[in-house]
Amino acid sequence: MKKTNLIIIFIVIILLAVGLYVIFGLHDCTKLDEEECKMDKRCLSVLVPCTDPTCTSDAIFKECKDKGESASTLSNTQTANTNTSSVGQPVNTNSINTNTANVNNSRLDEDEEAIIERMENTINPHFTGINNQGKGYLQYLFVDRRYTQNEEYFTTIRFNADEYSNNLQEKKVIQKKMGEVLKDLFTTEDKLEIVQFEAYFSLEINAKPAYSIEINKSQADTVDWDENEETLFYETLPETWTLKISGYTN
Repeated sequence: MKKTNLIIIFIVIILLAVGLYVIFGLHDCTKLDEEECKMDKRCLSVLVPCTDPTCTSDAIFKECKDKGESASTLSNTQTANTNTSSVGQPVNTNSINTNTANVNNSRLDEDEEAIIERMENTINPHFTGINNQGKGYLQYLFVDRRYTQNEEYFTTIRFNADEYSNNLQEKKVIQKKMGEVLKDLFTTEDKLEIVQFEAYFSLEINAKPAYSIEINKSQADTVDWDENEETLFYETLPETWTLKISGYTN
């Protein structure tokens, strides 16, 4: 074989090696945003805990990871942390379990997206229209999967509450709105693990929630959802869910 041909073959081999290294060796999932991460089959969008000292106890963020790394994280987490707390702790904890792992390497996006869309379609009809102050009810809705050993989902809902001069009436209207949504969700979604609600007064700028609760599946499983709604909304559920914030004294 001519020397020139050997040189050409050698150059081609080097170029192929460099190309493969660039494609597979330098691929960094952590530099992708959420949409890019979902599109890249080598990467996986996972929930991770906030590690900054200024983070609140329930802060959650999304991070793009390599699928192999995510699977390894699950194995390490299961081995090292055998006493992980569950979602929706009693009143004195207010923490969310944020295992930074994927259940397995084959994420079925279509199935997950269908479940998320179904939950959103259950929630949205409760917040159509405007409140009695002329503001749209729904401020923010987020539904997603938690990456733990079991396939679990969570949702956060923020809404503008109807406002009244009578505090008791105002609180009961908020509780009824929350109760109606929770009843529809927990009687239809067996993979729903946690629901967080925040009710705001629409006329207050940058205000904290007037009323905020959290309820998890283990708490919801103790509820008789066929109970009389007057009792369910104003007695049973307030005694069951975790009250995080309340601007009401009664």
